[in-house]
Amino acid sequence: MGMVWRVKKLIQDFRYRKVDIGENSRINLGVQINNPQNMKIGDNTYINGGVFSIGENSKIHIGNDCLISYNVHFRTASHHYENKNELIRKQGEFEKDITIEDDVWVGYGAQIMPGVTIHSGAVIGAGVIVIRDVALYTVVGGPGQGYQNPKVILSIIILVYNTAKQLRRCLNSIVAQLNDKVEVILINDGSTDNSISIIHDYIEHYDQLKLYDKPNEGVSSSRNIGLKVAVGRYVAFVDSDDYVENDYICKMLANIQKMELDKLDLMIFGFYRREGENYSVNSPIVRKNESDIIKDIFVQKYNAPWNKIFKKSIIDTYKLEFPVTMRTSEDLFFLLTYVRHDCKIGIANDCCIYNYCDNPSGAVKNAKEQYLINTIKIYHKIQSMVEESSVSSMDEIENSIMERYYYIVYNLLKTDCNKLELRLMLNALNADLKQMTKLDKKNRAKRFLVEHQMFTLIERSIKE
Repeated sequence: MGMVWRVKKLIQDFRYRKVDIGENSRINLGVQINNPQNMKIGDNTYINGGVFSIGENSKIHIGNDCLISYNVHFRTASHHYENKNELIRKQGEFEKDITIEDDVWVGYGAQIMPGVTIHSGAVIGAGVIVIRDVALYTVVGGPGQGYQNPKVILSIIILVYNTAKQLRRCLNSIVAQLNDKVEVILINDGSTDNSISIIHDYIEHYDQLKLYDKPNEGVSSSRNIGLKVAVGRYVAFVDSDDYVENDYICKMLANIQKMELDKLDLMIFGFYRREGENYSVNSPIVRKNESDIIKDIFVQKYNAPWNKIFKKSIIDTYKLEFPVTMRTSEDLFFLLTYVRHDCKIGIANDCCIYNYCDNPSGAVKNAKEQYLINTIKIYHKIQSMVEESSVSSMDEIENSIMERYYYIVYNLLKTDCNKLELRLMLNALNADLKQMTKLDKKNRAKRFLVEHQMFTLIERSIKE
């Protein structure tokens, strides 16, 4: 009877009071400690299996040089790991943050390097050295293996925002081609229509589809999340109101083989531009040398990310992101940043595998004042890059920028914007326009109309 009482008293202590585990302890399989107010584990403690559940406002302290082995689960009642990042940083001399999200399992002898984020549901095996971010539900295997899944060659990132009407067409064009070399990352950017329920219909049937649901923050933020969680060696983008050809994945993988054989860092392929029943073929011109391709990028022939294959290692090495502060031209800004890093570019021959569908409510057609500022940002970015590179066709580049700027002003006038605000903004940006010294006669005339705010002539100059 006395022994039973002492066991009950011990359980009560574990549930309702502080739990202190001293130094040099060994905690083996099957241990379960529930709901202490706080818990402290001393230095040099070895824990092999066990569940440690504490209250929402409680804390767990883990001492130095502890060894946390298989099937150890530290959690609060709602499975949050509030102190884990701080605890892991204390185990080593790390200055950068380490982030570990919910329900992550870290095995015996795993080493996590500074600055790494391990996303929800990941399993980190024994002896692993984790040197880069680990995506959702990724299993990282044996010693020295990074986060990338060796089977996944291509990660396709699809941004979804209120495209329920076109979303099934997009997904149907992809899922029939899926194999274990491809993953599809769907980023739902706070859609208010039934896009999310459509996505759930598909992810229940296709293991290669992964969903990241987030509040609405815009195109750049969503694409950046896709880049962070992608586990493939190469990355491609698809817009959810577009769709791909039925040999898209086959040809993408074939082009990746060509990239590896020719040591290419970027591949550009063709696409169909569709507007209702009408379409046009857009195939990039095969250039004699790389500087000509870069010039074509500078004059904005290849802005979009969705007709390209990017190398994930370049994105990771240089920490490349889409600029979240830009409302337009963010894709060109990302591309310009990508190609400046000794990028070897290839053009896919006879490879129109993407269908771009004109969207009358798209960003360019609904231009805002901020777009003018972004266009000037792009101009300055290109200017600085041209000075560092061998590209000599600054006249073509300046004319391209001026044409884009002029078209945005025209769109703003069409949308009945506040002309007083537009005049003030143009006044502020006119000094930047005057730096363009290589404009042809036509674009000098456009600049004159903009500088002198001849809005009636601007509106008449572009025919519908």
